Amino acid sequence: FPSKVQTRWGDDQLDFDGDDKNEILMSFQNNRDSLTHTSYTWNATDAQYDTVYTTVANSKAWTFVLLENGSEVLGTDPITFIAPEDYRLEQNYPNPFNPNTTIQYTVPINRKVSVKIYNVNGQLVNTLINNKLVSAGTHEVMWHGNNKNGLKVSTGMYFYSLEWAGMKKVKRMTLLK
Repeated sequence: FPSKVQTRWGDDQLDFDGDDKNEILMSFQNNRDSLTHTSYTWNATDAQYDTVYTTVANSKAWTFVLLENGSEVLGTDPITFIAPEDYRLEQNYPNPFNPNTTIQYTVPINRKVSVKIYNVNGQLVNTLINNKLVSAGTHEVMWHGNNKNGLKVSTGMYFYSLEWAGMKKVKRMTLLK
């Protein structure tokens, strides 16, 4: 999953810390899925080195160097990147359902999200949340088995999605009458 730091370009828009000086952020760490440390210990009894490999999962925290007016390093700060897997869309409950079901989702940061219902043909049936700013955490929304005009939909399989910043997670559910 590639990550990037993005900002607007302009003399008055590159001041990240508000000190009236323009800054540039530069990464100096590779973001791998895990880090492996190898240690060697001399074993005099066997007359050989014992090798120990320790693998640690990467927490997705990168460190950046902050450069300001010249090339002096002012400091390093950890920055945690948010990946698509940090957004969770849970299975609705109950499932199958009649007439109501609850959809639970989790967002790792404050973000505008949408929760939408689609039929098996991929047609939009209803929008439960439309590009609403929600706070970081777990949220629930209920669907009453109706379309965008308020009419009850027929028995069958439906899909629900959590959408944010051009990304989407989808799960399926079944309405029984």
